Amino acid sequence: MLMPFTYTWAIENASVLPLSNRIFSPAFTISFLKKTKWYLELETSTMGQSIACILHRSGTDNGPETITVCFHLFLRNDTEHIHNIRQGISSFLKFSCFRTERFLTFDDIQNSPSVIVPQDVLTVVCQMYGLEATTEYELDLCYARSRMSVERHSFEWSIRRFSCISPAEERCYPLKKLTTAAWCFFGFLFE
Repeated sequence: MLMPFTYTWAIENASVLPLSNRIFSPAFTISFLKKTKWYLELETSTMGQSIACILHRSGTDNGPETITVCFHLFLRNDTEHIHNIRQGISSFLKFSCFRTERFLTFDDIQNSPSVIVPQDVLTVVCQMYGLEATTEYELDLCYARSRMSVERHSFEWSIRRFSCISPAEERCYPLKKLTTAAWCFFGFLFE
């Protein structure tokens, strides 16, 4: 029997996933699949209601231009396989991907958080098998952990001549973010 390569990706603070558009796993290389390099991506829908899972083949590996693999993507919690994402056989060119739309909705997470995201950790598992006979098979396990975070800052702001501001007057003030050189704007409308 062929042994799979198993990549387990745990995403801490999964409750902030709807706030991000995309999150990428660290890359992993599979020796018995001709040293090809891969990574996973989770992408939230534009409305923030569901998550797509994407298996990417990197273009920076020394493997062949095309490789055909058998893969199985699923979610698990601390003890069991809980949700099948996709299983299949596909040929991957360098820089190509396999996309599974809407494998999970945020309603699913909210309805059973202790099952799908115990301790606010979403765990995605990718198992891959080669289709060609090889003697290089060995039990390959790889584990990666990502931590989602939200940048939050609070401040007090004294507004000069507040009583002189007329109703429906709009004012905008640029605020510089503390962690990057990018600017954000704080605007308010008095009514």
